Amino acid sequence: MTDTAKINQAIQSFADWNYPWKFLEAVLAHPALGPFEKNAARAVWVEAFNDKYWRSTELAECVLHIEAGIAKKYPWLSELACKNIARAASYERK
Repeated sequence: MTDTAKINQAIQSFADWNYPWKFLEAVLAHPALGPFEKNAARAVWVEAFNDKYWRSTELAECVLHIEAGIAKKYPWLSELACKNIARAASYERK
């Protein structure tokens, strides 16, 4: 069974925004995550790159779409976790 609190903890703990491309690697390396949590975190990450969130030419608007979309699809994600995912995805997508 997946422990969603651990996933939130791993995503929220990322603070190395000087190297945003290390986000997923850092999240998946978090010691609290087991295989089920890592799979769930990967699924959220993949969802952040769904084309439906990237239709605008304005990056800030895309980030808001990601935050709202993943919050709806994964209601167990905290607001900060959604923001961190969207922020990291925006760096990755630039």
